[in-house]
Amino acid sequence: MKEDEAGKGHCISSSSSVAQPPPAAAPVDSDDSAWSHCTLPDTNKKHSLMCNYCGKVCTSRITRIKLHLACIKKSGVAPYPKVPSDVKDQMLALLLKKDEANQKKANELEKIRGEVDLDHSEGESLSEDDGNEVIVLKSRKGTSSSTCGPIEKFCKPSIEVAVKKNSLSQKDGPTAYEMGGPFLQKRKRKLMESFKNHHDAWSSTGCTVMTDAWTDKRSRGVMNLVVHSATRALFLDSVDCSSIKKDGKYIFELVDKCIDDIGADKVVQVVTDNASVNVAAASLMKAKRPSIFWNGCAAHCIDLMLEDIGKLKPVDKTIAQARQVTVFLYAHTRVLALMRDVLGNDLVRSGMTRFSTAYLNLKSLQDNKKELQKLFRSEELDEMGYLKKAKGKKAMKTVQSDPFWKRVDTAVNFFEPMANLLRRMDSDVPAMGFFHGCMLDAKKGNFCEV
Repeated sequence: MKEDEAGKGHCISSSSSVAQPPPAAAPVDSDDSAWSHCTLPDTNKKHSLMCNYCGKVCTSRITRIKLHLACIKKSGVAPYPKVPSDVKDQMLALLLKKDEANQKKANELEKIRGEVDLDHSEGESLSEDDGNEVIVLKSRKGTSSSTCGPIEKFCKPSIEVAVKKNSLSQKDGPTAYEMGGPFLQKRKRKLMESFKNHHDAWSSTGCTVMTDAWTDKRSRGVMNLVVHSATRALFLDSVDCSSIKKDGKYIFELVDKCIDDIGADKVVQVVTDNASVNVAAASLMKAKRPSIFWNGCAAHCIDLMLEDIGKLKPVDKTIAQARQVTVFLYAHTRVLALMRDVLGNDLVRSGMTRFSTAYLNLKSLQDNKKELQKLFRSEELDEMGYLKKAKGKKAMKTVQSDPFWKRVDTAVNFFEPMANLLRRMDSDVPAMGFFHGCMLDAKKGNFCEV
């Protein structure tokens, strides 16, 4: 009797979905019916699923449980041969449904790729003189078209690969001779053609030759030649003069050759800085080409004036004392953070040149006088202990000194008119038409009174 019951139970388990009572399953919010055939042994490990029939744990998503119960061979999951037949059929149906959804998505992508025109871009093909065809993909309706880069012109999408694998088949790229020969010459011709507007402006309204000497990161002396006209500035040449003595004769010969290349009848003036070698070159230019003016840079001239103002003893002493205060405030992170909380901003400002920076810092001290005095009287700064050191004592003495603040007012009155003029002359807006008027305004201000 017991054997009959055991045989009967064995027959039922092999033909229906009745299984042993599973352990308490963790709730799963999903419409996938495959979750009813597995459980989560540990709720902290959501990707560890245990089969209700054999107890096998699959450490991945629910798809591996489906493959396990569907008995799919060579799927990376060990099959369970004693799975009930209706469960097996149900898992197979779920897997087929997923494959159909993936196939539908692939068909939609194929339809989108079918709208790509590989022969024309918006109905036309682009070609260059030497036969290199540029392939541009046609944009879909409602989307913006993208331009091809320099390398994409040598890659042509293969129809079969683009539809199936969405990849590119590479064509033969340009040779080293083509890149350094025909392609380079063609690009040079196009660049030279873009200079036509500049040459027309030089002939109609004239131009200005400007020089600028500087030192690069490798400590090489470089001189740039720039031509400015009514169109805009045009970089002409850059000369490495590291091994040459940069005297007045050398600069004159360099500028004179540039004038010959442009045309002497097109050049109105030459603008350089106010160094002594440029003054010597200007005298040589005046002797050979008296019709061409040689002028110094207005911004450089004003900066030299600010430098002379900064050399005055009262101004120089004030700048040194102000530097002691700023160095102390910026030398300690906690002091700097407290200063920014009290002032609401930074104290040190940077300008276009060294001496305009000195003016901006003095002006900043003047504007924040009350806040700085409040800072040095605060208990927070005193508790930090920095005021008991030598630099802290000097800074505190300076801030609490009335003569120091009077000298700051005097130095700002010295600097301010010329600093404002420097800001105007060194801007991107042409300012020569305003230079004379701005100089008269500076003379009428506090600069002349002090």
